[in-house]
Amino acid sequence: MSQWLSLVQSFMMNCINRYGLDTVSEWYFQIWTELPAYGIHWSGTLEQYFELYKQTALLIKGISPSLKVGPAAENFHTDEQLSEKLLGFCRENAVPLDFYSCNIYHNRVKFKDWLERSQTSPVDIKLIPFQYEAKNHTRHLLEKMHRLLETHYKEDIEFIVTRWNFSWDVTNFLHDTAFMATFIIDHMLDHSAAHAKAIGFLSASDILYEWDIKSNPFFGGQGW
Repeated sequence: MSQWLSLVQSFMMNCINRYGLDTVSEWYFQIWTELPAYGIHWSGTLEQYFELYKQTALLIKGISPSLKVGPAAENFHTDEQLSEKLLGFCRENAVPLDFYSCNIYHNRVKFKDWLERSQTSPVDIKLIPFQYEAKNHTRHLLEKMHRLLETHYKEDIEFIVTRWNFSWDVTNFLHDTAFMATFIIDHMLDHSAAHAKAIGFLSASDILYEWDIKSNPFFGGQGW
């Protein structure tokens, strides 16, 4: 932990020295990518992540209270949702939290199906039986998260959707159809955007560090 905190301290000071505190205070420092579930993105326990976030957030706020810090994003494509535990931990332990984020996709995987397929390495996503949510899935989750934040925090917490798409599967050929254009426009014209300060589309390019780059022009990639 000490090495990690030393790295964060050096990184933050380098950013401030290079760009100035006023500029860096406009940035959002999210500690990790997604909340740990099923060994994805984090190999430790949930409690270990909570402690890492606590110490990292306190360190960053100790440099300057104006710096914005938030935890890893909630991920809704599996059954378990960890926001309730995380927000409760932060409130009970006075852990700084300036913004909260989530990733929303309209496909999901049952926990038991993911466990069965995850025994192989690498995971063959073509064998995973995906389920798909209703049309108003994005709005439903945004409203749910707003209620949860209001339960734990009386003050306004900035809420951001850092990753949003119809599917996180980069072999879903629906990504290469005209459907995606109407899907995006429909959701942006809907009031879904009003429930979040920002919604980030995943992704602007088919080149994504998490997956191999395909040579054929149409393969289900998530880019524009």
